[in-house]
Amino acid sequence: MQYYTVSHVSALDPVSSVSASWNIGHASLVPLLFAQYPVGYHDALKEKELAKQKASESNGSDDEGKPMKGKTAKRKKSEVDSEENNNTKKRKLVTFKLAPDLQKLISNDSINSNLWNECKKQQPNGRAQFLNTVEERFLCICCQELVFKPVTTECKHNICLPCLQRSFKAEVYTCPACRFDLGKGYKMEVNETLRKCLVMLLPGYDAGR
Repeated sequence: MQYYTVSHVSALDPVSSVSASWNIGHASLVPLLFAQYPVGYHDALKEKELAKQKASESNGSDDEGKPMKGKTAKRKKSEVDSEENNNTKKRKLVTFKLAPDLQKLISNDSINSNLWNECKKQQPNGRAQFLNTVEERFLCICCQELVFKPVTTECKHNICLPCLQRSFKAEVYTCPACRFDLGKGYKMEVNETLRKCLVMLLPGYDAGR
């Protein structure tokens, strides 16, 4: 094998290891393999990093932009307190208050005191929830509607007067809800106090019935 010597290339030249069979013009490509930076580039980069670090410290963040622990804890506590205050305000706003005359009527309906107490527990949840509970607790077992001309039995169940009359007409003399024996001669009396309460809470519910 025959070798060629390139006499003008020194041992320190990066192309000295290149075979002489290469075109010597390739040596001009070697400088292009290394990154070229403008004058003052590195100094400008350092100044930029310092400015970024100062800005992060002034905003209460670390180098990665994450909030500092102390300020994070304070922020979380503030958010929790704010949320609790908002919830408290909402609860105060939706609480349903009974009118004094209605409160008096409800108090007078002592035979249904347990049912009314269950309804009152829903007052903090608003008017709609309170009325829904009233409709559930004073539902007639026969027609499955809010009791109309309510008859409150000895066993403390509320039945519509027409429903109870139909039951007795069919010779069934027991409570439709629990089968308590009312007796054939049971005197059906409308609970006027309860009727007035229901009309005040749900005006017109008895229309057409």
